[in-house]
Amino acid sequence: MAKWEERSDRWIVEEREDGSNVNGWHWQEQNKLPWSRQRIDELTKGLIANLDASLGKAEITGIKDLTGEAYLTTRKQNKKFAVFDLNIVLDWRGTWEEDGKEVKGEAKVSEYSSIDPEEYTFEVTVEAANSGTPAGANLKAAVQGLENEIFSRLQQYVAELNEL
Repeated sequence: MAKWEERSDRWIVEEREDGSNVNGWHWQEQNKLPWSRQRIDELTKGLIANLDASLGKAEITGIKDLTGEAYLTTRKQNKKFAVFDLNIVLDWRGTWEEDGKEVKGEAKVSEYSSIDPEEYTFEVTVEAANSGTPAGANLKAAVQGLENEIFSRLQQYVAELNEL
């Protein structure tokens, strides 16, 4: 082990004016939040709730909001791993055949992270105009049934993020 006074030039990482990371020795992070937004939208858009067609229809229409962070981190040019902590808001829309009402709402996935992806929270809401109606309650329950499918798609997103 070298002593502090006996530093060797091979162990000194020089500050470079061009800011380059020589040989990828240090951490490199690539912001993948824009890619994440696009990919999660592609994976979840069009998911249809398991509901008898004679009763109605409900489906995810796309991402309303995605906040947090998603990075692809590289150490020493070869050790790659994804780091993410996301809050995802998906829009959904449905029609209840009994009264012909169109109902809209949101499906929220909070605290979806690389540390413990199964500790997220999943919540489905209905817009205020239909929150107390039978159509709103029935379609909300149908969209809540999509939790496992949404989580499965999010796991696919993580696999793809790690492959970038």
